[in-house]
Amino acid sequence: MSTTPIVTGNGQKSCTQRGRPRDEAKHRAILDTALEILKSEGYGALSLAKVATLSGIARPTVKLRWKDKEHLAVAVIKRLFDERPITASSVAKIEGSARDKIRLVVEDLVAMLSEPGTARIVSSTVAAAHFSSPMSELRQYILGRRGTVLRGLLQEGVSNGEFASDLDVERTLDALNGPVLYRILITGLPMQKADIDFVLKTALGPDTSGRKNSPAGRE
Repeated sequence: MSTTPIVTGNGQKSCTQRGRPRDEAKHRAILDTALEILKSEGYGALSLAKVATLSGIARPTVKLRWKDKEHLAVAVIKRLFDERPITASSVAKIEGSARDKIRLVVEDLVAMLSEPGTARIVSSTVAAAHFSSPMSELRQYILGRRGTVLRGLLQEGVSNGEFASDLDVERTLDALNGPVLYRILITGLPMQKADIDFVLKTALGPDTSGRKNSPAGRE
């Protein structure tokens, strides 16, 4: 049976198939193998040929789905971020102050970057973004996902009087994300609870609610 590959806007190929549908098990195996390469060796070591060899899936099959390693990496890393528990929709369902929700988002970022190999993925992606259009778009996607959630929470806090009415949302976003990225990705040091407390206090000011620093839903 013949198939006609069509390259979509994100570089992944869809096929108008007259025969069998796409094998989802092979699709997942390709993504899982690429993820392990990115975690263990970084973006520079990724190639379609290497993924094919390690996954045991024929290179033409890999090539049928992604036209190059850049678009494969984009698919892998987007999946990694999409699987995080903290999203705009999940945060919206959490009861508590804007500050508590912001803490959850920052803690989730710390947890993700602290997972084995994930810091290597993010740092090598940022480096590749300077030379690759797809990777540059991925960087904006990652920052956009985190920025959308935090921006909404900061605006919520301003609206309900929790934060100052003249809060500079964009600079506060930098103040929340910057120290986490610098400490974990640049220095390689772990981010402890006291460090997160310091970041929140620096970015948002002291917590005047009289509550302990505990996210909603925790004792």
